Amino acid sequence: MLIVGSGDIGTRHLQSICTLQNIEQIEIVDPNPKGLALGKQRLSEIKNVNPNINFHWLQSLDHAEPAGDLCIIATQADIRPKIYIEVAERLGYKKFILEKIVAQSINDYLDILECSRTQNTSTWVNCKTRAYPFHINAKSRINGNPFILTVLGGNHGLGTNGVHWADLFSFYSETSKIESAGSTIDNHIHPSKRGESIHDLSGTLHAKSNNGSQLYVSYIYDNPLYEHLTIISPTYRYVVDHIQGWGFESSSEDGWKWHPADLSYNILISSMTRDIVSSIFTSGTCNLPSISDCFLAHKFILDELLPHFQSILNSDSALCPIT
Repeated sequence: MLIVGSGDIGTRHLQSICTLQNIEQIEIVDPNPKGLALGKQRLSEIKNVNPNINFHWLQSLDHAEPAGDLCIIATQADIRPKIYIEVAERLGYKKFILEKIVAQSINDYLDILECSRTQNTSTWVNCKTRAYPFHINAKSRINGNPFILTVLGGNHGLGTNGVHWADLFSFYSETSKIESAGSTIDNHIHPSKRGESIHDLSGTLHAKSNNGSQLYVSYIYDNPLYEHLTIISPTYRYVVDHIQGWGFESSSEDGWKWHPADLSYNILISSMTRDIVSSIFTSGTCNLPSISDCFLAHKFILDELLPHFQSILNSDSALCPIT
């Protein structure tokens, strides 16, 4: 296996897969020695690491071995397309998990799609909310009916978090297009802990699907609240806070009485990636969206946010500075 990017997220992936019994080698690549040191530190925190795994710590892809079983790319979004194409074309990897944001422009995303087609790869995006057992069950209870999904959170996140909710909306509705229904975005950018060139926005995004479903995603300015979700459809509704593990759901079947939602599963990357990778190895697929599935969510987010970044930053760049 190959993990490219040994920052906060890449090292959580490492923690999750280092206990798997069917892995013989993991190569971790990061040009920054501090990133590799973080990976070693977090690996030491795991008690049941598979002792048969050989860990190789590399500062360049030039030293990575070709044709491994799976590559996880957890770098910043600006270099993710270039790394994906290099690993697919030069190293011959056929299975990938990409962190979101997959790419900072539609054109770069299309380059990845074309590379996936020509190199015949299987590629998934770590928009993992749709893989939560609760949301898989909720989709069956929505049962194809039109719905309104609302996500409310604090401070910032229309880009880096908003893509999760746009993908969940796509998953629920099975729409062929996510259309803008008018957005109100604050005229202010928020800095990111992930780098000086990375930003995000607050405000409200509004989208609609082919079947009349609607999505509202709102992040209020200067407030550190985590998100909570609500949905309403003709036969089913819920309110959920995944971070606090709290939620209720109800349906028309029993007069809309509220019942506690089952949120007992672990949603952390350091736990979920293990099950996702195991599924890929055993069945050849997983519950994450494919690179094609996730294009709708990315296109909606990038198309909505780019004009605002260009205006606020007084820039004509075609790249959306989110990751």
